[in-house]
Amino acid sequence: MQSSIEDRNTILEAFQNAANLMNDGKHDLALKWFRKGLEVEPRSGELLFGAAVCLMDLSMHQDAIDMFKEAMEAGKNNKEMTRLHMADIYKRMGNHKESIRNCKEAIRLRPGFVHAFLLMGDLHSEKEPGSISDAEKYYRKALKNDHDNLEALTKLGLCLEKQGKTKEANACYEEVINACPYYPYIRMAWDKLESQE
Repeated sequence: MQSSIEDRNTILEAFQNAANLMNDGKHDLALKWFRKGLEVEPRSGELLFGAAVCLMDLSMHQDAIDMFKEAMEAGKNNKEMTRLHMADIYKRMGNHKESIRNCKEAIRLRPGFVHAFLLMGDLHSEKEPGSISDAEKYYRKALKNDHDNLEALTKLGLCLEKQGKTKEANACYEEVINACPYYPYIRMAWDKLESQE
């Protein structure tokens, strides 16, 4: 019985230390703590997920994907977030097909998943010019589920502008500026408006 309590304490200590290090941006050290916890409980979905996030942030893409898959097999509860992370990694690797497939799966698991809609919009906006209308569709879906999402609104404005819908694009940019003058995308929106004057 004692070893079970010690094991739980080791896992808890590993998880807490790893989480603190991740918050400080020290993903390499956090990964070591997640691995220490995995030595005790190798099938912990939460520890596997945390280790996968560290690997992703350390640009160890294939290792991260493998670890995310292992986390899902181990019963990680938040499968839609795991799929979104995998989609992001595949995007970084230039594999848009797998990225889109994982985004769609994340949306299937959580309809209305704003972050997945944003990533789908990004993926489509980076493809051939005909895909820009698909990107617009996904940014609009993000806004439908989160009306105040300034990132989606800014990116929608960029899509509309690329399609020659300047008036609609400007309305998006103005809404972003009015909502939050200190928002990171604000400079881009402001520059777009000023360049059209």
